[in-house]
Amino acid sequence: MRPNPAVVPLLVTPLLVAPLLVTVVLTACSGEPGAVRAEEASGPVGATSGATSGGPPDGWRTETWAGLSVDVPDEWGYTGAPARFPGGEVLVCADWSPLSTGDGEGEPPGAVGRPVLSSDVCWAYPWIANSPAPTAPYVWLGGEVEAGTVRYAGGFVQETVVRQGTTLTVATDDPALRERILDSARPATPCGETPPAVDVVEVCGYDRDRRGTLVLAHAASVEPGVLAETEAAARAAARAPEDAECRAEPGDRVVLRSAERRVVVDLGCVSVDPGDGVERVLTEEAVRPWAGPAVRASLFAWSREGQEWLVRYFIGPQG
Repeated sequence: MRPNPAVVPLLVTPLLVAPLLVTVVLTACSGEPGAVRAEEASGPVGATSGATSGGPPDGWRTETWAGLSVDVPDEWGYTGAPARFPGGEVLVCADWSPLSTGDGEGEPPGAVGRPVLSSDVCWAYPWIANSPAPTAPYVWLGGEVEAGTVRYAGGFVQETVVRQGTTLTVATDDPALRERILDSARPATPCGETPPAVDVVEVCGYDRDRRGTLVLAHAASVEPGVLAETEAAARAAARAPEDAECRAEPGDRVVLRSAERRVVVDLGCVSVDPGDGVERVLTEEAVRPWAGPAVRASLFAWSREGQEWLVRYFIGPQG
């Protein structure tokens, strides 16, 4: 969904991504007004939920950022979340926006976003005054949003709390849905500090922020065969060439781990270590078993000659 935009070109340097031309959409439409009132946070900063660490109920899925996991409806898609760029701008960069002036045909009924540059179309946040009110629910994990409640026209409410050291924003006109998502907040599982149990394989994807720190951006438990298939494909690939440039500016990373084995994927150098300390060229056969829509919405990979297939599984260069 996209609003009728006033488009302003803005030069932005994304996190460890080459400079590019980002289109900022300033929604200044006539129609319903945007935020009309802000309130204090409804819960104490740093409070933890009483949710259990078990899997989500049927029809729901778990999404993770940093030390936080929450459950969202399984039918939801993906978007971005407010992120602060080096120039100080706070932008939501994604192909999907909760602001819409159309009928939304073919769009997901809601979306979950992380503060990553997943598109070169960006919306300034807070939404520009007199923008239309949000029309679809969304969850932001780790967004650059102050804790508190924002009420929009038409009964749409956006609530932001701090959980597990990061922000969680839930916006919807359904109070029960908002409460259910907020109550599901818990320490990140899987890919937490505890190693996987026997016969459990975890896929842990890490976004590298502008300070160079790796932040957990995706976490999932998969069938044990996924690790075996990935490891076999990695060992069959050619050795990766020495690349001093990619070592100087490391990128995102994925770790597939079990209680006894680890496969490490370096998305900056586009290489993979199957566990023997030898870097191989990353091939599609070593990615396909575990890279789903959540990975495509969370992690960035440079595309080199012969590896154009990467854009089917990861965020690619923008602009």
